[in-house]
Amino acid sequence: MKHIFKYCIVANLFCLLFLLSCNTEDVKLATKDNSSVPTANITSSNFDAAAGSALSDNGWIAHSSAATNPILITTPGLTFPNYYGSGIGNAAAVTSTGQDVSLQFAEVTTGTVYASFLINASASPLCIDQYFFAFGNNNTTDTAYRGKLLINQDPANPTKFKFGFAANSTIKYTTNLYDYGTTYLIVIKYKIVDATTTNSNGNLGRDESSLYVFDSAASYLTEPTSPTIGIEDTASVDINPGRVVLRQDNTNSPNVIIDGLRVDSSWNLRNQL
Repeated sequence: MKHIFKYCIVANLFCLLFLLSCNTEDVKLATKDNSSVPTANITSSNFDAAAGSALSDNGWIAHSSAATNPILITTPGLTFPNYYGSGIGNAAAVTSTGQDVSLQFAEVTTGTVYASFLINASASPLCIDQYFFAFGNNNTTDTAYRGKLLINQDPANPTKFKFGFAANSTIKYTTNLYDYGTTYLIVIKYKIVDATTTNSNGNLGRDESSLYVFDSAASYLTEPTSPTIGIEDTASVDINPGRVVLRQDNTNSPNVIIDGLRVDSSWNLRNQL
């Protein structure tokens, strides 16, 4: 009986150790190791302040309607397969009429700037031709915005929408329809073109902007040959990117959650998995 009792104790210990090892492995799988995530070399925001706090109290500058409907941090954040900005911190809730905010960075005068982020949109019946994200000059009083992102609800199918994109004032829309409540990865590219150089559209000295939209099944390890929309340019004065803006213009503006913002000089979005 003593031997049987000893065997039972040993067996129970092995079971306990096995369960502990399984639970430890589960924790490892569920927790993202952020130490291996490379830093975006221009700026980034994982919206990791307390939920309910305003972006304007956490490093962003209110440049319009400062006292009206501030953009708040919300929880949980958004996730997307293998994206460097996935599942870190919280997120930002951008709604309709209210405060507009800027995240400033050192002015870029040459090369290319990529802004990538996750987005999840809610149904917005009045959502028409109002941009909610763009690049701007570093000066927050300046109103020249380029690489504008929009959402328009599809009139024939109110459960879906199209992304819109504008270098400045001319808007183009995606041919594909997208689903409310689904998280997508957005990349907006702004390429600075020298005044003496002809751009990809055959226009002298005009900067180029492009939009890339990815769903969770898409491959985005390297920059695609062709963007979702673009290459776009404008005869209006170009900018030297020095901030990104989140905008809440009016009742026609969309309701979106934004997370995992990264601004970089290269296509630096995900790991090699």
